[in-house]
Amino acid sequence: MIATYFTRIIFFKGKFNNELLELASEKRINLFISDVVIEELRRQYEVMITEKNKQIKELLKDKDRHRLLTIPNLDLINSQFQLQVFDEFYQELESKKNIVKLPYDNNFLPELVNRAVNRKMPFRENKSEFKDAVIWLTYSKYVESNNLVECVLLTNNTSDFCAKKEKEKVHPDLERDTQRFKIYNSSNSLLKSENEKLNIVPRGFSQWISLLNIDEYFVFELIKENFQSEIEKFILDEIDNKELYELFDVDVFERWLSGYISSNYSEIFSCSEIEVTIINDKAIISGIVNGYCDYDGYEYNPVRDSGEDSNSYLSDGSVEVSVHFSFKYDKNEIPNELELENIKLGDFL
Repeated sequence: MIATYFTRIIFFKGKFNNELLELASEKRINLFISDVVIEELRRQYEVMITEKNKQIKELLKDKDRHRLLTIPNLDLINSQFQLQVFDEFYQELESKKNIVKLPYDNNFLPELVNRAVNRKMPFRENKSEFKDAVIWLTYSKYVESNNLVECVLLTNNTSDFCAKKEKEKVHPDLERDTQRFKIYNSSNSLLKSENEKLNIVPRGFSQWISLLNIDEYFVFELIKENFQSEIEKFILDEIDNKELYELFDVDVFERWLSGYISSNYSEIFSCSEIEVTIINDKAIISGIVNGYCDYDGYEYNPVRDSGEDSNSYLSDGSVEVSVHFSFKYDKNEIPNELELENIKLGDFL
């Protein structure tokens, strides 16, 4: 049994999460999810949509106020439609038996009150985690009542479920309910550690991969040959979406000033933190690609003369960046299905 509780991962996005769903569809794992987890993800999705609509409204307001003619007309996100998409996604997973949804027990209330009063995990001083307690009791009661073995709690919420200094172990308070769970903080770590039990690493493919000596140099050469332009465009687009104060040393009181960033050149130069996860007859290679980006900043000029541009040149700059990547690789020796996320700004050059 694998019980899941990811925060902010709404639709099981990412190669490793998709692999979990595929293993579940093949009946090689049993994937469980509390209905409270689904409701929490739904709430997070709704909050995200509300925030995106707020950003769109601000952008449209700036467009009219500053006559920014290059900004296209944008429609607000239909939150009711998107929530319906969410509901249908999880209904389909359940109907196809990719996941098993576990309802909470109404009889939990006395135990929840006891834990809240006595500050037993996941309740703590100055922090009341009612939903986390319900989720934990749902999972722990289920594995105990069904006498399940080889149980995994897959969660990135380490503060409420894990030992303080050992994020791969259940908190001692929670072990009083059950000791059947092993904890993993990501789908990647689960698949890498349990690949033999899940029988997802064919011997011949594993031997072939080991002969390749997949290191930072090997991966960077693959990326340059197959993905360089795509990654550098991703960096340019991400820098274009930054605010002026993120890339220029402006006084805190100047942060209200509107304007924009215009990226003009990016280049990648290395890889780091390489990980290889073998699943069936393919490998998922992930890590960090490092590079830099040059850009110009323009700020809105409210006192311009007639005929002048509404935005005046502020300055130029250059910053190091790092981007998390993953892609699939098999015996065809052609990497595919590149995913990029989490661009981080480094030192200014």
